[in-house]
Amino acid sequence: IRATREIKRLCPGAKISGGVSNIAFSFRGNEAVRRGFHSAFLHHACKAGMDMGIVNAAQVNEDVYSKLDKELLEFVEDVLLNRCDNATERMLEYAATLEPKCKPTAVRKLADAAGPKLTPKLNPIPAGFDPLAPPADLPPVPSYTQPPDPLQRSAAFEQLESLMKQRIIFIDGAMGTMIQRFKLQEEDFRGERYANHSHELK
Repeated sequence: IRATREIKRLCPGAKISGGVSNIAFSFRGNEAVRRGFHSAFLHHACKAGMDMGIVNAAQVNEDVYSKLDKELLEFVEDVLLNRCDNATERMLEYAATLEPKCKPTAVRKLADAAGPKLTPKLNPIPAGFDPLAPPADLPPVPSYTQPPDPLQRSAAFEQLESLMKQRIIFIDGAMGTMIQRFKLQEEDFRGERYANHSHELK
């Protein structure tokens, strides 16, 4: 999250995408915890400047950050933001008290009221301290000069560029297997441009 903010600060033209579900891969089967992690991480990462996330679109709408169970959110953000030395251990203890299929916006505890004893926080960060706040002594942003574009633009390039400024373009399907249907040989890969290339190109 901090890296996203710094990249955006130093490289304002950069775009950042993240695989959000990987943040809590080990909690598969515990819906509340895993989805709580996704929602909280997405919330903070987007505030820091993340442009796109690989997410479950339906759950993004359902698990809005503001709707998360507050107790669950505290445990999740203790881990995400490293707010105490034993945040991971406490998260595991807390996760064991939840019904595996409950939602992060409607947390349900297991029938055993006693449950595992939750360990107190070890060396928690001071109240009011923001672990995501940027340092006060950040180096200045370097000045940038737009380099000349060495690409020779053809009429086809200009047409495609014009279309891409107006529309979203995507490639659908497994391109590798589609290309294999043509049974291309070495000379097909070389063409005129790479006819004398010193290495095999297929």
